[in-house]
Amino acid sequence: MIGILVILLMFVGFPTALFFYMQQRVAGKMLCWFLEDDISARPELRPIEGDFIISEEGGYDVEAEKVRLVRYPLGWPRILQQIVPASLYRRGNAIPLNWVTLEARSVSARELAAVLDENWLRNLVKGAREGMGISKFEKILPMLTLATIGICLLLLFVMFTRIGGITEALKVIKP
Repeated sequence: MIGILVILLMFVGFPTALFFYMQQRVAGKMLCWFLEDDISARPELRPIEGDFIISEEGGYDVEAEKVRLVRYPLGWPRILQQIVPASLYRRGNAIPLNWVTLEARSVSARELAAVLDENWLRNLVKGAREGMGISKFEKILPMLTLATIGICLLLLFVMFTRIGGITEALKVIKP
């Protein structure tokens, strides 16, 4: 009886547990094949965050037309493998390669990670302001504001004196 249980565990339980383990391991991830400078290709399972793959070097873009479905892990029995999306990248280039022609635009993975940073635009504007200095309009703005306030006060004074003169004339007409 124990022999049957061991055989059942070995041929049914272990493969089933392995199947569900692999399913949980690849959920929300993409298999990225990185072409290295030494003419080797290295597969890495990376998490997908929106339209990007996050790696130690930075971010990598995901383009749907350049994604292929492959069985993972390689070399395992077909029944235990999971079908995962896969993309081909040249190490350091954030744009995926075309699987047929191996061509891609060149964008650094570090540049893409910097662009995805929440503070990137704020830092860009801050740097642009520091580089520009103070413009002529910014120097004249306080004087323009004071002149506008002065003209408004003068117009209010003239308007109130005229209204006061009109009310006095109406009092003289209506005794």
